[in-house]
Amino acid sequence: MSTTSALEFSNLPTDTIGKIIEKCDLKEQLTLRKVSKDLRSLVDKQKIAYKSITIYLTDSYISCVYNDKDVVYASENWDKNEMPIETSIISNDDYVKIALNDLSIALKNPKLRLDDLYLTVYNSPDEEETLKIGHQKKERKESEKYRVWSNGSKQLTAGYYFGFFPSEFLMHFKRFVIYKWRVDKDFLMNLRALFSTSINFDSCTVESNEGENGSEYLESFCEKVGSGRDVIYCYKIPDDSNKMLEFKLYGCQMIIEKKNF
Repeated sequence: MSTTSALEFSNLPTDTIGKIIEKCDLKEQLTLRKVSKDLRSLVDKQKIAYKSITIYLTDSYISCVYNDKDVVYASENWDKNEMPIETSIISNDDYVKIALNDLSIALKNPKLRLDDLYLTVYNSPDEEETLKIGHQKKERKESEKYRVWSNGSKQLTAGYYFGFFPSEFLMHFKRFVIYKWRVDKDFLMNLRALFSTSINFDSCTVESNEGENGSEYLESFCEKVGSGRDVIYCYKIPDDSNKMLEFKLYGCQMIIEKKNF
């Protein structure tokens, strides 16, 4: 692209540039984001509402398939000769940060209506863990360690990866099942902030692998209203006179529900 054509493009009205960006495919949009800060901002405002996102994490690169567009993020010295010619390759020694930023932009889209989200982590040639988000299907794959299904209501079941999802994405779900190695104060404070502001939240079950239920942390911001076998803590949601979060403890299990006073 010549200097003259670049200037002509940049001088177009913002609405016109937005319409051009909207018609670009993913690879073209990613290219435009590198041109200038203004173009990056305009591209990010378009925020394509992807229906399918597949993520493959390996030791040497990250592959993301947005709808049917394959983007590989890798270091500058990574050998890309074996990749298909239609694959968009982003080479940068800070490729992990770039990949996470692109994923964050996609997942924060308020118009997001995913049919499928796959996250596959290759720990070794013989082992993989896959997070699948999509509509409930009959087939059950052993490699799907975490599942999310949607059949009128929405539930997210997750473990270690839960903390990596942006809150804008988590706001879509009504119910949660979280497998946590250790329940600490930061984790509970983050849940409190998320569930207090979400208009969709109904309930959450937290299972702790260490056998700790976080009761000592709940006492710092909740009122204890039960004792004995069923220990209950209540947190009144600010700016909402009729709603509270109820934390009910059963051994290493915690059940959180949004209830009326």
